[in-house]
Amino acid sequence: MCLKKILPFGFRHGSGADWRYTWHLDEDPKDRFHFECWECLYWHIFHERNLMKLGAMFCHSDVINFGSLPYTDFKRTKTLCQGGDCCDFDFIRHKTNAGHGWERSKSI
Repeated sequence: MCLKKILPFGFRHGSGADWRYTWHLDEDPKDRFHFECWECLYWHIFHERNLMKLGAMFCHSDVINFGSLPYTDFKRTKTLCQGGDCCDFDFIRHKTNAGHGWERSKSI
């Protein structure tokens, strides 16, 4: 799964301060990639200004960006800006053959 290489590389080389992640690269099977974000720049900005509803909108952009990846389900149950203790990201790759049906998860 290409995300396992691209996302950690990009975050390591461009996220900057105020971001902290836990990666599970070696624990996940080939068809799964998940990680948690424990500290987020957006949470810091919007929390300071009491604008957490705007922060939740930034969180929803992940659902828009990742929610329609081909043959990949993106699941998230919580975010920092929506009151969670972290932002959980979970990507599950599905087989591409026409006989294998699957339904996308509802993420927050």
